[in-house]
Amino acid sequence: MKTKIFSLIALSSLVIFITNSCCEVDVLTKSTAEVALLDTTYIASSIEATTPKVVVIEEFTGVRCINCAPGHVEAKTIKNANPGRVVTLAMHSRFLDEPYPFSFHELTSDDAQAISNFIGPVGSKPTASIDRKLFSGEASKILDKTKWTTKVNEQLALTSPVNINLTSDFRASDTTTLVTFTAHFTQAFSDPLKFTIMLVENDLVTAQLLPTNSVDTNYVHEDVMRDITTDIEGTSLGTASITPGRVFIKQYRLKIDHEWHADDMHVVAFIHRTGTSYEILQASEISLK
Repeated sequence: MKTKIFSLIALSSLVIFITNSCCEVDVLTKSTAEVALLDTTYIASSIEATTPKVVVIEEFTGVRCINCAPGHVEAKTIKNANPGRVVTLAMHSRFLDEPYPFSFHELTSDDAQAISNFIGPVGSKPTASIDRKLFSGEASKILDKTKWTTKVNEQLALTSPVNINLTSDFRASDTTTLVTFTAHFTQAFSDPLKFTIMLVENDLVTAQLLPTNSVDTNYVHEDVMRDITTDIEGTSLGTASITPGRVFIKQYRLKIDHEWHADDMHVVAFIHRTGTSYEILQASEISLK
């Protein structure tokens, strides 16, 4: 009888555990999303010339992923081949990213996991989303690294309907920065849009598993997504009708965590579709300082 009672208790516990695990959902609307200090829109007296399309690679990676180091190389190669036209974001979601006991930094973030759930699922690493686009003939927005170059080149050939200008005014006294995001539309656009702002850190030295099955304790990680300051799925650009010359301005004061190195950080912003397509229309990246 004791054995049966114990078994029933264990089974009940297992059911509760599985149920709770299956119901775990990452919230896309962040309670910690920053509130805009300035949020305005107007029609400019003249329409800007269209700037070249900038493509976003959101690379899903992990420090315990044996093939992720070559993925980092592939993303960096694509970025270097297209100066100023490609933004790379290393998304350290929870899968294969538990830090080693001797790691100098923990790179995993809840925001990266939420993005993984939002545009994924991410079933393997290294994989990446290119402009969050579902390409023709593909079953998923998440692509193997053998396809990254081709898809990036396809996106680089497009014309974006909007220019993005970013500025960052860092204040050392309280380690905050005043970020001003300006979107100037050069074409009319009818669909509702959202924008996302992220903080990214470079030159993070911490352990990484290599394809040789050895661990490089001094591996240099680049473009690590540290924080999404808007809602995970983006914040509404606004309800004003978008005609050529429509300008949106958003301004935020962002706090830099004491564990981050402001000298090595960038601000990334992009505008994207909503609904069933999250495709990124345009992006911009600047140094934090």
